[in-house]
Amino acid sequence: MLFEEQLKLIKKNMSALLISEVLTRLMMLVFTIILARAYGKEQFGLYALALSIGGLFEIIFNMGLNTVFLQRVIGEKKPLQEELSVFLPLRIILSVASYGCFVIFIFLMGKSPIALESLALGGLYYTIASIVGFLWACFDARQKMQYTAGIKFFQYVIIFGLGMYFTLYNYPIGSIVGTYVISIVLAGIVTVVVINRYFSKIKSRVNITAWKAIIKSGWPIALSGTFVFMYNYLDTIIISLNQGEQAVGLYQVSYKIIGSLFILSSLINQAYFPSLIESHTQEKSKLITIFDKALKTVFFWSIPISVGGVMLGERIILFVFGPEYAAATTTFTILIWNCIIFFCSSAMASLLYALGKQRQTVKVFFIGALVNTALNLYIIPRYGIEGAAITTILAEIAVLIGVYVQVKKEIDVNIFKSVLLPLFCSTIMALALRFINFESLILMIAMGGAIYFATYFGISFLNSRVLKK
Repeated sequence: MLFEEQLKLIKKNMSALLISEVLTRLMMLVFTIILARAYGKEQFGLYALALSIGGLFEIIFNMGLNTVFLQRVIGEKKPLQEELSVFLPLRIILSVASYGCFVIFIFLMGKSPIALESLALGGLYYTIASIVGFLWACFDARQKMQYTAGIKFFQYVIIFGLGMYFTLYNYPIGSIVGTYVISIVLAGIVTVVVINRYFSKIKSRVNITAWKAIIKSGWPIALSGTFVFMYNYLDTIIISLNQGEQAVGLYQVSYKIIGSLFILSSLINQAYFPSLIESHTQEKSKLITIFDKALKTVFFWSIPISVGGVMLGERIILFVFGPEYAAATTTFTILIWNCIIFFCSSAMASLLYALGKQRQTVKVFFIGALVNTALNLYIIPRYGIEGAAITTILAEIAVLIGVYVQVKKEIDVNIFKSVLLPLFCSTIMALALRFINFESLILMIAMGGAIYFATYFGISFLNSRVLKK
């Protein structure tokens, strides 16, 4: 594939994923607001806990299958149908094993029967989602991500529709979590039909030798994912055990907003990942060019989001969730900085995976998990959810430094040149917002966005004119 065609394909895939996610996240934001207000802090905290730790053991049993699958189909040019037939039964076996471990774990937590029902449904959702998500890797392998975008949108429409219905008629909170299970089952059926019709007949075969080779390649990714999960979600578990579901509810309202923004990072990585694998097998200069563009995209979005979030944090929490959740404001203004840190570190980790250097990430993520665990155990009992937020930021910084060092060993990358323009434009936006005081939060966000985009694209246009001369 020509380099220009690669860039066009990245933009096409990114556009499809972005449109789907923007619509999806808007729906889910509305749903989350209504849910939090209707059920209160404790029940909302239980819902958030179920969806936060539902994938606990799935991360451990993931074995990096999606990444290894893409490495083999794209990088090594192996037939998709042949690889799918080997990977799929392994994916199903590992997912079932992970759910069994998860069920044992939640019983040991000593929660009430109502809480156990919600937690079990959350775990079941992630178990099925891991299988369906693997099948979506077929779309990524052929760089036809519009199928992923469309099916995910379909899935979340079901969650939104059923969830709103159950909320309106005051169903138990477990029923709300159950809508996720229904949605992923239906999305899985649609996925199977699409793959069978347009990509490859889905078959399966047992191949122990091949499975051993896959696990050997994928275990560093699984271990890294486990460590990432620990420093992202261990705080929620400790808060639940130490301070109860009300504190979880306050902590998670920040995560629900910021977590929605993290999806943007996943989309960027997903759009660029196949091209990074492909360019790695061609010329190193192409790899560097593509990764530079990925970094610019990362900072273009993450820096203004973090700066704007700090400027408008209190108004966002009050507007979205109401006065009952005002105590979450400080947590939100701390965690919002994680957009910059996480977006950048995940892009670098994605590059290392594209290069087949997944083993280099294990030590980095282990350090992040170790820092997070030690600090959480000490800080949360003393400083509550604000301490948990600070701990998350410190752990993410440790990970960012680690992956940056590993990436520098592979290619010459300079993140600072990608940071300068969005940082300057975000500073202009922040100064403007300091003096603008519209009563409407929506108008404030729109004004901040308009100032940022106008400044960014205005300077970019002037730079391009200067370069032409």
